[in-house]
Amino acid sequence: MTPSGLLTPVVGSRLVAYIKHRLSLHRTHALVPVTGTPDQRGQLAALRIARDAYWVHLGERTANFTCQVGTSGRHHGQTVDISLVWWVDDPQVVVDRRVLDAVPYLRRDIQHRLTAYAADRSWPSTIAMQEQCNAFLQPAAVLDTVGIGYGHIHLDVTDPAMPEIRKAELDDVRWTSDVELERQQLERLRLDYYQRLVQDGPTALLAYWLQQRPNDIKDIIDYAQRLPPPPPDPMREVDLKFTKLMTELSDFDRQRVRQWVAVAMAHSGTSMESVLRELGFLGENGKATDPLDEEQPWP
Repeated sequence: MTPSGLLTPVVGSRLVAYIKHRLSLHRTHALVPVTGTPDQRGQLAALRIARDAYWVHLGERTANFTCQVGTSGRHHGQTVDISLVWWVDDPQVVVDRRVLDAVPYLRRDIQHRLTAYAADRSWPSTIAMQEQCNAFLQPAAVLDTVGIGYGHIHLDVTDPAMPEIRKAELDDVRWTSDVELERQQLERLRLDYYQRLVQDGPTALLAYWLQQRPNDIKDIIDYAQRLPPPPPDPMREVDLKFTKLMTELSDFDRQRVRQWVAVAMAHSGTSMESVLRELGFLGENGKATDPLDEEQPWP
């Protein structure tokens, strides 16, 4: 098989290849003998006497390459990107010319067409040039000398070559921008860090002082001793009182409190059921026991 897969030599029995070719429902390949007698192409007799035979791929393929538009004036040497679809128009010619890769022929033909089209034209803008060149290239074409057809062409104008000095200037700008962005991000991290230190209060600032100046430990200790005690935490006071209260309760009273808490949680919604079950607050019936439903220890 050729590198492009366009031509594949027939190996083995040519009779089998001929039968396969004749019985194929989808003609994705053409069977072409090399005999020098075009009037016998595709015939079994021609295959038997041919010195060589090839399978020719008939499917559509895509190609991408660049060309130049314009030979004078402001659009001299304008580079364009070409994308197109090509196919085998005459398998026998492809075999006779041993067309292994159609792209060089396609590029040459489109370059000639664009050069001739742009010879007497100038465009007000790059966009206008692109639109008119695309319209000019739309009709499908056939290269009879190599048996290749092509169409579905799309042309994109690329930016002209940039001078090296301009490239260097842009590289400097990009590098400077990246450095400046990194510096701003670092400065922001530092500001956030110092802001948290101030929010955490004198203790955090003393720790930072000790980290930066460990030899000042005596001054740091003296300063820490002069700091007023931290304000009492209201929630901590409530926790202490509640813990003291629960400690002084009897076992019976603690059981009653436990049941009241379970009932209150159960009444808050079904979402608390898993919590009650994990705490062991649910009874045998799967419900929290209401203390009012139980027999009281007093008359």
